[in-house]
Amino acid sequence: MTFFFNISGPSSLTEIISYISQTLDAFVRARDLLSLFSEILLSDLLPLCSQLLVSSVNVEEFSLLALCILNELLNELKLNDCVLPSHIQRDIKQEFEQTFLPIISERHILREEPIALLSLRFIQTIWIFIDHSSTILSQSKLIPNLFHLILQNKDKPSGTFLPSLVSCLTTLAEKREIIQIMIEHGLVSIQLQLIQDQLNFLTNDRTMMNVLNDLLSLLDRDLTYVLDIVKRALQVKKTGTGDSDLPSIAEKLLQVHKPLVALVGPMINLVCLL
Repeated sequence: MTFFFNISGPSSLTEIISYISQTLDAFVRARDLLSLFSEILLSDLLPLCSQLLVSSVNVEEFSLLALCILNELLNELKLNDCVLPSHIQRDIKQEFEQTFLPIISERHILREEPIALLSLRFIQTIWIFIDHSSTILSQSKLIPNLFHLILQNKDKPSGTFLPSLVSCLTTLAEKREIIQIMIEHGLVSIQLQLIQDQLNFLTNDRTMMNVLNDLLSLLDRDLTYVLDIVKRALQVKKTGTGDSDLPSIAEKLLQVHKPLVALVGPMINLVCLL
């Protein structure tokens, strides 16, 4: 597989994605080449991508190339009619989860755009294939890195980066067990700042409205998690049976979430505007 960069400078991200998409699509749709391509994927292409992403040289074009390849493969895996053999799909997903997710989470989401944007896209897409996400996240820097990125970019509402960040965070929070990890890394503070900012500068801009909707979805998942812990803690107190640590855990969670009371007034104003 050969990709060409303009000799006068790097190809645009659109050009790179176009080359990769066309080439990969040609391979997976060519039935007579599919068997060969499946072998090349695991024996050559994925190791090459890993090498490009961990290279100490950190050449931007190489990182872009590897991330584009990985995202295009993910797009193929998402299809109901994915033509790759099932055992190859399984091996690719395993490689993505065990090798590429940690590399991208810790090395590349903190880089400049468009590398960070492609990294977010990979993380958000691979999430649907992950079974043991809490174990992975507890051992990685993904959540603190995402929060760091949000704080760096929260004053830049224009563009696609902040919406992509918030959307990625909301997708991760779909798994209930991830909420606790997020809370430990400062979820409440992040939500408070972002929602206040969105409410203060609320316009009819569709992008900003989508960001606010994602933030409210994240807040709903967070508060649902807290409510469940509180209910279980009250049950322990009432019956005297169950996890004896739950009441103290519930109390700490309520204390941590106390600052969110500041959102009540602005949220009422928002409802009145709808």
